[in-house]
Amino acid sequence: MSRALLQRVAAGELPETLRLARPGAMVAFAKQDAVARGYTDAVRAARAGGFEPVLRLAGGRAAVFHEQTIALAHAVPDPVPRTGIHSRFDRPRGSSSAPCAGSTSTPAWVRSRASTAPAATA
Repeated sequence: MSRALLQRVAAGELPETLRLARPGAMVAFAKQDAVARGYTDAVRAARAGGFEPVLRLAGGRAAVFHEQTIALAHAVPDPVPRTGIHSRFDRPRGSSSAPCAGSTSTPAWVRSRASTAPAATA
């Protein structure tokens, strides 16, 4: 769902979008987890514990979610997402998170905070 949301915001089909969800029991692995030694064992252990392994779009390391978790995803169009990767997390609360708000001529790139992707395979 988060991947689809990001793609639709990037394509200009949706405006800046906030999504709240209850993801259920899962371990959301990051890309660096997927290439680390022991990843296959970690995926097996997650499944054995009743947690669905998924590969998330953003983040540093694995995050565990359960039935009581409320997840937040925020998709924002951004013409050059890498240049603002640090500053967007430093913005004070209440300030606009979209550096190009209102612009229709910029390419539709998207950045995301805390999102998940289709299931990992192992």
